[in-house]
This record gives sequence, structure tokens and C-alpha cells, in this order.
Amino acid sequence: MAIGSVLKTLINNLVTNNYTEIPEKIQPGLVKYLNDNEEILFTLLDYRAIYKAPKWVDSNTFFNSWFVLTNQRIIIVRNTSSFKRFREIPLNDITQIFYEFEGSEGKISITCPGKEDIIEFSKATNPYYESLEKELKNAIENAKEHKRVGLDTESILCAKCGSKIGSDSKYCPECGARVSSF
Repeated sequence: MAIGSVLKTLINNLVTNNYTEIPEKIQPGLVKYLNDNEEILFTLLDYRAIYKAPKWVDSNTFFNSWFVLTNQRIIIVRNTSSFKRFREIPLNDITQIFYEFEGSEGKISITCPGKEDIIEFSKATNPYYESLEKELKNAIENAKEHKRVGLDTESILCAKCGSKIGSDSKYCPECGARVSSF
């Protein structure tokens, strides 16, 4: 009987994980990684983060990572013994976002110029989807508004990779794509 109760307690501890609080071992590195005016708005443990999703040959996947929304970007942090960034997505670069929170598991598809990310969440995070969608929409709107206010007319974004390049450039210095003129 004692072994059964110990196993039951162990299983209950595993089931009652906190899905919104970044583990203490990751927090110091994340705080150091943030910019001066950047603040964390929302965090949620995700099941799987996929970068370059439609291109499975080039895709990169990380399981059980942390979705961290700040007022400037989304950071996907590996769930390890210290802070390790898997991916970051500037909010200003997001061109499309699709939410699929119906059913048992949630999924967000994020498109930026030349890039696509899919972040999937486990069924256990269902209670947080409404807050996540609201916070993400507000953060994107605020970031795009700040971009419009401080718009730099001397540079444009590469349509292929999303890098910031001079408006008089003919080719992107990051990916080599030809810059189309309007």
C-alpha cells in the first residue's frame, strides 16, 4: 500500500505542473536576454514549436519549450537547465497569424516574410487559450503602432527573409534575394 500511495503522489505532482510560470532555472537568463524597454506579457508551456513548418526538409522542431510573449517579440525558450533560445519572432514582422483553439489541443500558425512557425499546445493548457489570444493580438497591434510612429524611411524589409535592408539596395545582404522595386 505504501508504494501505491507514493506512486499516486508522484503522478499527482507531475499532473499539477504550472503551465504559465517559467521555471526558476530559466528566469535569470531570460531576464538578461530582454532589451531595456522589453517586458514579459505572457508565458505558456508549449508542446511543440516548429520553425519553417511547410519545409519539412529544413524544418526545426523543439518539444516542451516555453512560449514567451513580450511587448516586442515572441521568444521560444528551450525547457532546459538554463536559458537557451530556440527561436524568436519580432511582432512587427508578423504578417499573418492563425489561432486553432478548438478541440483538445491548441495551435498558433505565425507567418513572417519567408518564414513560418507553428506552436502547438497540450490539452492541459486549454484554460489559458483565451488569455493567450487576447494578449498576443494586443501585443501585435501595439508593436505595429510603435513601428508606424517611428517608421524608418531609409530601410525596408526583405520579402524573403525579413531582414532590414537599405531602401536603395538591389539585393538582400542576408539571403541574396533580389529586392523588387515598386
